[in-house]
Amino acid sequence: MSKEVKERFLFHYSSVKVQADSTLLAASLGRGVWRKPVGQDTWQRLGDGWDSDMHTNRLHLYDNRAYACTNKGLLQLAEDGSWRMTDLEVTCYQFLEFGRSALAGTAYGLWVRKHGMWEPASHAQSAVYDVLYVPEFIILALDDGIAVYDRYTCEWSEHKLETAITSLAVYHGFLLGTTEKGELLVGNKRGGFTKVNYPNLFVFSLVTRQGRVYACTDHGLFRIGRLYEDITLFSVKLGLPVTDADVDVHQLYMATLFQGVQTMPIG
Repeated sequence: MSKEVKERFLFHYSSVKVQADSTLLAASLGRGVWRKPVGQDTWQRLGDGWDSDMHTNRLHLYDNRAYACTNKGLLQLAEDGSWRMTDLEVTCYQFLEFGRSALAGTAYGLWVRKHGMWEPASHAQSAVYDVLYVPEFIILALDDGIAVYDRYTCEWSEHKLETAITSLAVYHGFLLGTTEKGELLVGNKRGGFTKVNYPNLFVFSLVTRQGRVYACTDHGLFRIGRLYEDITLFSVKLGLPVTDADVDVHQLYMATLFQGVQTMPIG
């Protein structure tokens, strides 16, 4: 059975997703995953099939199916509200699904699902914290840098950066990332990268939604933009640590560390 809690209990949220019917899913640190149906002010804990020692690295939606990347593996949310472990039973950080195929970033490298079966694909000695799948490339955020797979030449290129890269995004052709030290990583389109350290700002992650790239930080949510020729941050919501964000047609949803899931109209 699911537990229910009123909105006033503000858990530390690490991930948020909004489904097609505006139902919210949010992962709380140490308290599993919660669901808030549209039009209600009550959160329901989705505890069936969820082990007490699981923690969520990311939530993911594909074709309105919900998944949780956890330290125990990849789980899928069933129609009855219970969690079902998939065949990927290793620590999972990212999951991308396209048609019958899928990619997963795990503690043991990149894994691929073919014909319904998961198997390791590359970088088995590295943790893969994020995966970008773009027309020409597959890009991995690793525990020591970035790896890029050229889908035309079928070759990998490695970019050692002496730090873990925790998330990735592409903005106007620039490859962006975040480091474990809270820096913004900016590519120069020629294989080089610059680490940008904003004073008194720790960048948790980058999130791409509806053509925009957002930076989730300990001081609020920012939008990636350009000022003349430089990549920079423009404030969206300040004054609270934002760990993840999602959008629907009208609203922006933010997972925060201390103020629950916050919303604001999309400007």
